[in-house]
Amino acid sequence: MKWDEIPKFKEFGIVNPVNYGFALYVEFINEQIDKYDLQLNPEFQRGHVWVEEQQIKYIEFILRGGKTGRDFYFNWNQKTNEYVCVDGLQRTKAFMRFITGEIMVFGQYYDDFGFTKRVAGYNPLPEFRINVYMNHLENKKEILEWYVDMNSGGTPHTNAEIERVKKMILELG
Repeated sequence: MKWDEIPKFKEFGIVNPVNYGFALYVEFINEQIDKYDLQLNPEFQRGHVWVEEQQIKYIEFILRGGKTGRDFYFNWNQKTNEYVCVDGLQRTKAFMRFITGEIMVFGQYYDDFGFTKRVAGYNPLPEFRINVYMNHLENKKEILEWYVDMNSGGTPHTNAEIERVKKMILELG
């Protein structure tokens, strides 16, 4: 096979992400849940598997300027209005728990840091920026295939988790 014969993934709906500060990202997610019925934990997701220590370590990593783990992927089927989180559930829950004061990082709660809207909100500093990608796949099979493609190449999903979603794909024909 030549390089130009390699099968390509389906194109994403939005090539460039929408950028939010992490505090505004949490507001965005809550609004999407309330107004647009975003399913943060759809049936194919693995549920809430991070323990509190992992959530704390992730938030501390971001606050220190860590560059990875800032991309969040969603699918909004504009025909059926089904709206799901495809990648980023664990990280989103960590941000939500931090913003609401459920967890401390570096020994402090969110409110203790004195973040402003500019720093972590509307025009965030680069170290606090979150990238949201929105896809517009039109059927569940494509969404499940996208999920498997994203999560079977080295991320810490178990084989059982991937096989469960592959079975869901087969059931859809």
